[in-house]
Amino acid sequence: MSLEIDKNKIKRILIIRLSAIGDVVRVLPSLALLREHFPNAEISWVVEENAYDILGGMSGIDEIILFPRRRLTQKAKSPITFFCAIAELGRFLKCVKNKKFDVAFDYHGILKSGIISYSSGAPIRFGFAKGFSKEMNHLFNNRKIGLSVPKLSRITRNLLLTEELTGKGNLPEIHIETTDEDKRAVDDIETEYLSRKRPRVIVHPGTSPKTIYKRWGADRFATVSD
Repeated sequence: MSLEIDKNKIKRILIIRLSAIGDVVRVLPSLALLREHFPNAEISWVVEENAYDILGGMSGIDEIILFPRRRLTQKAKSPITFFCAIAELGRFLKCVKNKKFDVAFDYHGILKSGIISYSSGAPIRFGFAKGFSKEMNHLFNNRKIGLSVPKLSRITRNLLLTEELTGKGNLPEIHIETTDEDKRAVDDIETEYLSRKRPRVIVHPGTSPKTIYKRWGADRFATVSD
């Protein structure tokens, strides 16, 4: 069933991309596009602990909603606290629903993001179609977007989802904004370790323990640094 969208009535937008840091960053162009087209809307973003801080300084987001995956996982592992985890998850989903979102964008495309999208109660829920999402995610969203080819960059995939509402247009310039606290931490590091006599380049080699296969060789980082 085709659901008509009255863009003038969109006041609250929900973005769902729970993790990881790189994938969250690759939703930022979509955030910028939504903010440009809906400057007066309230935009909320559901994210897990690992990527929470990367969004802390983004002025385009009105509210960051923390999905407490670590705590829920820890509680769910024990038979003593299992039902506490279920109860906490229920309270979280109820809190999201009470915000009365007009539209939700599920950029993650897995079971738990689909549950959050559906539970939000948003009448319009954008997600990827079957074959382009995982864990039956397509069942939870009612505006399902297919892809012309199975392998696209994450940014392009996300924009295809976004453009179903915004239409295509020039992409706004993207910046990862930082909080004053983050800036002070960087200043402290520079003061302690760097002379400030030359331009600074900081290299952060590596990836998470779960994705060692993605790691670039140390010799290659050294070559680029040289």
